[in-house]
Amino acid sequence: MVDDSLKVIHAPTLQKTLDDVKRLAKVVDSESTAYSVEDEEILRSLINNLQMLQEMQVDTVMTRTVKHSIGEATNTCIEKMSVLTNNGVYVDGACESVKDAAIFYLRRKNIEAASNTLEALKNIAWQHKEKRIHTLELLGMIACVALKSDLDDLAFYCADSINYLTCDLVIDADEEVEKTSLTMLQQIAGMAARMKNYNAFATVISKVAIHYATEKRVLVGTTMMSFVLDLLFIASDRRYIDALPMLKWISLHIIRDKKLTIADKQKFLHEWCILTAQMANRDWADVTKLLLNGICRFLVKEKDPILTKAVINDFSMHFQMHARKDGFERTYELYQPWHKFMLFLFDIALVSTRTKSDQEYIMQFIIRVKRDLVTGVARATMREEYEIYHEWLKLWLKSIGDNEKRQEMVRAFVQMTALYWHSTQMIASKKQWEYMKDIVEPSVLTDVQKEVLKNIT
Repeated sequence: MVDDSLKVIHAPTLQKTLDDVKRLAKVVDSESTAYSVEDEEILRSLINNLQMLQEMQVDTVMTRTVKHSIGEATNTCIEKMSVLTNNGVYVDGACESVKDAAIFYLRRKNIEAASNTLEALKNIAWQHKEKRIHTLELLGMIACVALKSDLDDLAFYCADSINYLTCDLVIDADEEVEKTSLTMLQQIAGMAARMKNYNAFATVISKVAIHYATEKRVLVGTTMMSFVLDLLFIASDRRYIDALPMLKWISLHIIRDKKLTIADKQKFLHEWCILTAQMANRDWADVTKLLLNGICRFLVKEKDPILTKAVINDFSMHFQMHARKDGFERTYELYQPWHKFMLFLFDIALVSTRTKSDQEYIMQFIIRVKRDLVTGVARATMREEYEIYHEWLKLWLKSIGDNEKRQEMVRAFVQMTALYWHSTQMIASKKQWEYMKDIVEPSVLTDVQKEVLKNIT
């Protein structure tokens, strides 16, 4: 029994459309690349014929021969539209018409036709700068629809097109174009995560990473910050472990934007620190480690003392709050990369070619933070400071294994912190100092370290 809603194609109408498509194709093939205003009418006719062919296929009963004829005419329309748009021809409403056509083929799982149709949209953006932002938005929307329809390849095609339209090697991109591009890619990746499609999520991020590996500049650092933070949260929340290193790598390109202020970067790192603390509170050691390593790598690359100091203070606060909940040992294990970073700063402060005053300022800051951390943890866990010092040294030495040079650095760090505590808080440390002998003896401090300690206490 045939559904009453089905319809039959009107043969004369179909034949007229097929003939018109053939005629337009011949005109396009005979033209030179120097297109004139008359070619706008050709493009408009091709779009109208494509829409007509699409309408014929909706709820229609047709033979294989008719279906084949419609398919050939459809491909011809798309091909000639792409030729025209590639040579700068444009008519009002073309973007929406091309978008509608792409969605039509997407719904029918015809990836090839949808991709070929979108080629015309990409050509319009390439040739007409004023249409670029609008076409980027359309590509982002189509990619999200494709992901909802389990058509990852089409979504990736859209993502590639978006990157293409912000590539300095192809187009002289501006800030608004790059901002829109990142926003669209952020939405595509977010849709992939909502669809629980990890492969699509990771692929979109990898495409962004590859794109910025070839670009020599970043115009919109604040937008890239939003992009990284949003996707860092998604990847962390869903434990997309393999995606985190790519996002960390993308974050390093933020410093290419010279218009970013230290305040901008400090806000960015502050949000990153909060996210890391949230993952630590979930007791997700793998995610916490990757986030911490990413922050430390950013700081090493940036080499800004203001940012470094701000992050150290942030993590000192988060560490103490976490220790109150889960105890010192578990908190140390979760925040281990941060301790390694502090040891790195401790080491380079002593061996770098800084002035003596700069060296002493850095060392005092590092050691004072650790002293206050031990005191804060002791109070939060209702223990004595000397107990925390012992546990801190034991856990740290255990984590670095048999590396003798590193063990000596750790002992020196802990000894300087303990001696600084004793010298600056004599009343609080006096009653406990008898329990600190195995921490400070035998001394492993060098003459330089002893002099620095003397000058900062």
